[in-house]
Amino acid sequence: MMNLFLFLISGISVFSAFTEDFKPGYCPDLNVRIYPGNGAWRILHATSSFYASSSLGYDFVGVLTTGKPSEKRMRTCLRMDMGLGKSARLDFLMTIPDTVEHSYSLVTEYRWGIPAKTIPLKTACADEGKLVFRSPLSTVIIDVKSNTAECASAAGKRFPVKWLEDGFEIRGLPEETGIFQFVMPLSNYRGCDGGVTAVRRKIGKTFLFFPVYETFYLESDNK
Repeated sequence: MMNLFLFLISGISVFSAFTEDFKPGYCPDLNVRIYPGNGAWRILHATSSFYASSSLGYDFVGVLTTGKPSEKRMRTCLRMDMGLGKSARLDFLMTIPDTVEHSYSLVTEYRWGIPAKTIPLKTACADEGKLVFRSPLSTVIIDVKSNTAECASAAGKRFPVKWLEDGFEIRGLPEETGIFQFVMPLSNYRGCDGGVTAVRRKIGKTFLFFPVYETFYLESDNK
């Protein structure tokens, strides 16, 4: 068991050695919107059209929320790790707790096992917008003002959206096809590999046992 623990620790250390810190000055058009969501969750949406380094792109993007839920006061940190040869497209979305007081920070330096260095993060509250998730087979468009969704498989209809800790649910779609879960790697930050959020839903089974998923990727106009 101890050998396994040491192997995992060394694996994390090696991973960290191949990532670089996000430099705010390299990303002047970073735009972070906060949508109201519903239930106990609001939505953080970060976009950018470019990163001023031809060799670097997003290796991992995630958020970590800390604070006292009982006091309705929390803080969310946005972390972005850069890596060689990665895509420079940023279109990241994640649900975060909805609290009366909420502050936001940007992680400027992150090393495993060492407290992260942060600076204040500029955000904009928005109550209008559309989120487009696209797969090779289908498209889902969510209106954040009404929290309703349009699906290519049910043209002309609108379905209510419920935001969840691990994704969202489109109510009214058959069986499990309305449950969309974030595709997240194992981390203390809730996020995605690369800079683009992906969600998946179960659409069937193979051999009556193994689940089959359809994966959607967020597509924004970055305006």
